[in-house]
Amino acid sequence: MSFEQQLISWRRELHQNPELSLQEVATTARIRDWLQSGGLTLLPYDLKTGLVAEVGSGDKVIALRRTSTRCPSRRRPVCLTARRIKG
Repeated sequence: MSFEQQLISWRRELHQNPELSLQEVATTARIRDWLQSGGLTLLPYDLKTGLVAEVGSGDKVIALRRTSTRCPSRRRPVCLTARRIKG
């Protein structure tokens, strides 16, 4: 599987298994597994719904932050990334 295909697969998996905002425990676990399998170092912060990873090394540092906010929805799924769980 190409890197692009892997990214698409991960995106679909996340969208098919949504979690409410500040309750993204399973999402965090998935992302943790993906980053660790890619050889990234996770920093030991005690976060339930987030994580921090080191990418590379050197004198210069850049920080990236990504949030995944989700509100409950009763809309009917109509696409490939449609959720598979209720909510």
